[in-house]
Amino acid sequence: MSARVFFGLAALGAAAAGAVVFGPAVAPALARAARPAAKTAAKTAAILAERMSEAVAEVIEIVEDAYAEAEAELAEGRTGNARN
Repeated sequence: MSARVFFGLAALGAAAAGAVVFGPAVAPALARAARPAAKTAAKTAAILAERMSEAVAEVIEIVEDAYAEAEAELAEGRTGNARN
């Protein structure tokens, strides 16, 4: 095994050991620090969902209006052809 691989594995082992030893003390602090960011992300997602819902409702309204106009034109065309 080369020295480079050996030192790489040793560093990985030291990092894992440090995580095991210091993890329980550090994890609650990290969780507390991450809470505001998670809350902000949730708020942003809620705002985006509301805006997307509004945009989809507008698109649906446009499509429904276009469909109603097309139906009216088709009905008018049928009656117009019947008169001829």
